[in-house]
Amino acid sequence: MRKFLKILAWTVLLLAVLFDIGLLLGMRLPREHTVVRTMMLGAPRQAVWQAITDFSKQPEWRANLKSVERLPDRDGLPVWRESYKRMGSETLVTEQFIPPTYLVRTIADDKGPMSGSWEFSLLTNPVGGGTAITLTERGSVRNPFVRFIAHDVMKYRYIDKYLRQLAAKFGEKATIGSR
Repeated sequence: MRKFLKILAWTVLLLAVLFDIGLLLGMRLPREHTVVRTMMLGAPRQAVWQAITDFSKQPEWRANLKSVERLPDRDGLPVWRESYKRMGSETLVTEQFIPPTYLVRTIADDKGPMSGSWEFSLLTNPVGGGTAITLTERGSVRNPFVRFIAHDVMKYRYIDKYLRQLAAKFGEKATIGSR
């Protein structure tokens, strides 16, 4: 029993030190960030637009999304709650909607660890057709430990995951670039 308690104490100490290191590294990162990803799809722009704006059907192709619920408008803007399989939920406001080329969705939850928006720009690829998609995240992460995890551990992989799932919806493999 004594050996177990000693191992437990060292484990707790190690986790505390790792947390402190993550916290210190996160404090050195800027609170605000911009992440840009681009992807080409063979699918026509109208079909891609339909997929990214038909929010209620996104659980069919987004593996991490459990459900999407339409909420009452805020200031005349459409509001949706996305419930995730592992991370709770998030309320999103559709701030700009210019079919079939431009969409901006903003996190409407004030108390969450992050705030910000995703901006989608869709262009018809002039060479060979298909669609060029640019997804830009503009965000703010208040908690320095969460900032460290998002930047250094996750490396904003959730954006890439979204684009990979979108490509898979059209039977394509995603080739994602960053800027």
